[in-house]
Amino acid sequence: MAYAFTFWTCYVLLKEYEKVAAMRLQFLATEKCRPDQFTVLVKNFPPDPDESTSELVEHFFLVNHPDNYFTHQVVYNANKLAKLVKKKKKLQNWLVDYQNKLERTSKI
Repeated sequence: MAYAFTFWTCYVLLKEYEKVAAMRLQFLATEKCRPDQFTVLVKNFPPDPDESTSELVEHFFLVNHPDNYFTHQVVYNANKLAKLVKKKKKLQNWLVDYQNKLERTSKI
């Protein structure tokens, strides 16, 4: 009995998968091409002292995928920079505050 139930479950899942796959292919065939359908995320390119990251990515894709490459956009992680800017503003405010206190005490 367990084998029959397992076989029936697998059969139903297969038919459902075929239906969903057919619907997806039909949707993609009727839809105009969109860039998000063909977007690739590339992370951790090894650094090269002779080329920038942008040049390195462009060179890689032009050599390996010349017919399919359209454009690229390099995105950097700016979290460290944001932390440094925040710390700079905090220290700047601290400096201005203590300069004002020094001016007030020196006038007295």
